[in-house]
Amino acid sequence: MNTALETGTISETRLSELERAATDLGVDVVRVPPTQVLPEAVRQFRTVRRLVRQRQRTSHQVRLIRTGSRMATVIGEISSTRATSPWPGRGTPPPTGSPDIGDRYGADIALAGSVT
Repeated sequence: MNTALETGTISETRLSELERAATDLGVDVVRVPPTQVLPEAVRQFRTVRRLVRQRQRTSHQVRLIRTGSRMATVIGEISSTRATSPWPGRGTPPPTGSPDIGDRYGADIALAGSVT
């Protein structure tokens, strides 16, 4: 139902829900086992990615991109904690695009995950 309603423009309420989900996932990633966070993070990220591909108001598009970046950072943090991590060493935070989007959130998540 959300997909049909969001075609062309996402509501402020739905966008706020996605932003809140990204924040909650960012908190959960350093508190609970990664296997509990990863499925929801991927599902939410795919939703945001689908919405970004559709025509949205510019201000909503910017917020969606920031939200997607936050969710991707959570997924990256989970990936960096696994033995098959593409990033060398557990203490090395994953690269983030936070400076590019003017958002310290992603860098903060990466830093929180690197502290053990």
